[in-house]
Amino acid sequence: MELAHRWINRNLSKLELIVSILILFLFIGYFSRYMFAVFGKVEKSMVDRTVISINTAINYEAAFAVMRKDTDSIKKLMIMNPIDLMTNQLTLDDVDLLDSLSLDLSNAKYLASAPANYSGTVIDDSDPLLESGKWYFDQDDQFLFYKLNNSEFFSSDIDGPARIRFKINLKYEDVDSDSSFNLLVDKFDSMQLQSIDHYEWSF
Repeated sequence: MELAHRWINRNLSKLELIVSILILFLFIGYFSRYMFAVFGKVEKSMVDRTVISINTAINYEAAFAVMRKDTDSIKKLMIMNPIDLMTNQLTLDDVDLLDSLSLDLSNAKYLASAPANYSGTVIDDSDPLLESGKWYFDQDDQFLFYKLNNSEFFSSDIDGPARIRFKINLKYEDVDSDSSFNLLVDKFDSMQLQSIDHYEWSF
């Protein structure tokens, strides 16, 4: 007991103090990295979920356009703000129709509302003053993008603030080989919101 008492009450040497501080900083650094990774994973999950919901809305609209052989509606979908599609309401007849077209309805319940963190249209996606953790639509170049709040483990091919840019992509078989989509001739495959640029997370 006396030995333990003397050890507790003795002064730390400079070396011991330096080592203790280094260990403390290493612990803080490791904990900070771990927390940044957790925040990043949560944000990635939220982005992925929003993209799934938007794609469900796109499939909903595209299914009716295909049924009506409405090429103009498909072309409008290509350039419109995908968030505008998030206010549609599904009816039982709609569900039966989409099911008959073999479309995935597992996320159909998300069609009724836009993301709470959508902040409207802008004219410059690289504007550093835009609030992070928000979705925006670039009205000049007509693409949707998300500005990240946690970019420590994120990298992409574009300069400026960390963000992911998305555009609706149409896949179809160009039956008449005229490089133009026409529902009366060409075979529709799918429409999806896809990233414009290469990006990756390094958790």
